[in-house]
Amino acid sequence: MLELNTTNVAIWGAVTGTIGTLAGVANLYFRYKRHNNEKAILDCSSILEYESYAGRPRPKYKIVARSRGQRSVSIDFIKYYLRPEEFWPSLPALLKWRTNQWIYEQQLRHDRVTLDEGRKAEFVIKLPNTTLLKHISKAVVVDESGKEWKVSWPSQATRRKLDCNEELETIEKKNGSLWCKAECNIAGGEYWIVTSWSSKRNNLESTSFRHFPPVSG
Repeated sequence: MLELNTTNVAIWGAVTGTIGTLAGVANLYFRYKRHNNEKAILDCSSILEYESYAGRPRPKYKIVARSRGQRSVSIDFIKYYLRPEEFWPSLPALLKWRTNQWIYEQQLRHDRVTLDEGRKAEFVIKLPNTTLLKHISKAVVVDESGKEWKVSWPSQATRRKLDCNEELETIEKKNGSLWCKAECNIAGGEYWIVTSWSSKRNNLESTSFRHFPPVSG
């Protein structure tokens, strides 16, 4: 009888010990999760596309920062890490970055932008005239504490494609009071066709455009 009671006590002790351990682990998990939620969390992404402006494709590049943490974040500036496209010249990039070289800092229009939880802000990417997307290895958003938040950034092949913005062909025809013009461009890896026509007799004028990816054959 005494042996049976001892066994029951041992089993009960093991059960309560297991429950206590699980409760302690769960408590630590929820405390860790609450602590993470109370920290500043910033999700940053890039939107790199083209838009039609005055009948021609024009780059429309921007960075979107969204706050997901309960603590507000004050954005100070945007930093771009530059790197040559060629292999050998690009080798010292890490050393250059550590010494604050091959870096371009884009200051904001306002001193700082503060984001509360659930809020977002968009920043138009503005680069020096000689800097192309293919030269930017990565981009980060820097807050007031100096912490860098990584921006999702496309591959070099995609960036090289986005840098391409060329006029391929222009066709223009006139017939009395009628005038028609068609322009074909390649921009961001897509073909852009802009058509314009006017009639002096009826005082009418119209412009339309469309873009589509190359047809793979």
